[in-house]
This record gives sequence, C-alpha cells and structure tokens, in this order.
Amino acid sequence: MELALMDEAGAPPVQAGVAKFTRQVATVREVIRARAELHWEDARQIFDEAQSTERGFGSLFQDVARRDAVAEAAEKAFLAGRFFLLLDDHQAEDLDEEIDLARTGAATFLMITPLKGG
Repeated sequence: MELALMDEAGAPPVQAGVAKFTRQVATVREVIRARAELHWEDARQIFDEAQSTERGFGSLFQDVARRDAVAEAAEKAFLAGRFFLLLDDHQAEDLDEEIDLARTGAATFLMITPLKGG
C-alpha cells in the first residue's frame, strides 16, 4: 500500500514523497518514521551543503547523521505539538493510532510556526 506524504508550512501543501507499506494498516508512528526517513535520505544527499533556514519538516532536526535520531526527533516533535499530522480530513493524535491505508489518500505534515512578537 502507498500513502502520499505532504508537507505544509505556511504555503500550499507540497508532496514530499510516497511511503510504501506491506500491510493495509499502519500506525501514526510508522507514517511519521516514513516521512523522517525520506527527510534523512534527502539530507544525506546535501549533507555537505550549508544549513538553510528551512521552515518545513527539516526544521525539526539538527542531527541528520543517524537515521534513527531523525525518526526519534520526529516522534518527539509530534508529541510536543510542533506539527500536526492530518490524514485526509482527520487529525492524528496518538502515535499508536492505526490508519487504514486503503481509505486514506494522503498524510499531511502541517508545520506549526511560532509567532514572533515584541
């Protein structure tokens, strides 16, 4: 089963990639880890370039050297409310929540941008 992974950070959503699962059901944790692994693979390709002021999913991580560190940071960011995970029209709230992939078209990672004020 495939699930489109979308990123949204103050602009229209963009497709970050596609997650492939061997089962018809996945947990929120598995979807977050799939998105984190896509980020890790992209970051490894440009690791030698200077860090940008990225505002999207990549802004959640500082250490991209280890795949598992990126996945763990993504889970912690979800639990801390740094992003919302929207499954079509449903907001995921628990890492162990199960998702029926046959009934879910996309997972949107909605980044929360802190307000700056004076």
